[in-house]
Amino acid sequence: MGILIGLVVGVAGVAAVLRRRRALEVAAGSTADYVAGQVAGEVAEQVRRLADEQRRDAEASRDAAITAALDQLMTSGRALMDTERELAGRELEGKKGLIDQQLAAMHTELARMGELVRELEADRGRKFGELAQALDAQRADMARLAETTQGLRQALSSTKARGQWGERMAEDVLRLAGFLEGVNYHKERAIDTGIPDFTFLLPDGLSLHMDVKFPLDN
Repeated sequence: MGILIGLVVGVAGVAAVLRRRRALEVAAGSTADYVAGQVAGEVAEQVRRLADEQRRDAEASRDAAITAALDQLMTSGRALMDTERELAGRELEGKKGLIDQQLAAMHTELARMGELVRELEADRGRKFGELAQALDAQRADMARLAETTQGLRQALSSTKARGQWGERMAEDVLRLAGFLEGVNYHKERAIDTGIPDFTFLLPDGLSLHMDVKFPLDN
């Protein structure tokens, strides 16, 4: 505002000087022209000086505004960075707590799984022991069965043994059926064609002969 007032005052002064110069030209001629030239030069110098001062003031104001804006920006940036750092620290602490909880849960689960694996291993060992005992018992049964089969094979390899075995089985069957020797049948009674092992007595004086011996192939 002061600069504008100075300019207005300077312009008014210039106008006054010009009026004065015109008056002097009328009164004094060439002397007035010289004086007017000097005055005009002084006025131009004053205008240039005022313009330079105004430019310097504008540049100073601009630099001050820029500096203030930069200071404000840096202050805001530092505050924002501090806030972000604090928020990041809080978030990190929260995540750390969550991770610790998850790790604790994982350790608990791993411990439980380890206990379960140990129980399964113990149960598997116990079942393997039971299976081994069952296999041993089965092998013993197979051995006894093999002995019995061998004995039976040896017994059936003899015609006399097969006959004795057949007679024993036949007597057991007849006894279970309620047959009585001498009443319902006779053992080894000779007939015209030989001596059958059993002779069954039928009605009307009929009889049925049975031989309990059989070929080994049959």
